Amino acid sequence: MNLRENAMGEHHRHGHDHDHEHHHKEIHVVKGREKFSMESHSHDGASVVSGECTLSAENPEIVRTMLAEQMQRLGGWVNEKEGYIGHIKAGFSTEHTESFSITERKVQCHSPENTLIHIHLAAIVFMIPLDELKEQVKNIFLTLTADADGQKE
Repeated sequence: MNLRENAMGEHHRHGHDHDHEHHHKEIHVVKGREKFSMESHSHDGASVVSGECTLSAENPEIVRTMLAEQMQRLGGWVNEKEGYIGHIKAGFSTEHTESFSITERKVQCHSPENTLIHIHLAAIVFMIPLDELKEQVKNIFLTLTADADGQKE
């Protein structure tokens, strides 16, 4: 049996071993604002990386297409490295908020030029080192957020 010390400094016994996973969260900031965040850990022999970002773009279809291309590229990279894909999936949602106001007697509608886009991405991959998968997912977010910034200029 294992002898472990609890938070109060007392010893207690277990009839099993503990396998603790370490979760790592990274927030990437550029020009004083959060670009994207990622979390990573290993679980039952798999490298698990997830991340999310919120960005603003004139044309969400361009970002949607880029996301699909980046996911395809990631799947190809895993296959080239002779890894096994548990799954790679993403969520893509858009938000276009218009505001209405009235001054005097006429209602005015204000519509933003850009659409807010929320992207969530998760990759569960076997036989690929966690650090390598993290770098690949990070590059996806860097590509997506850089392109969105380029659309605004």
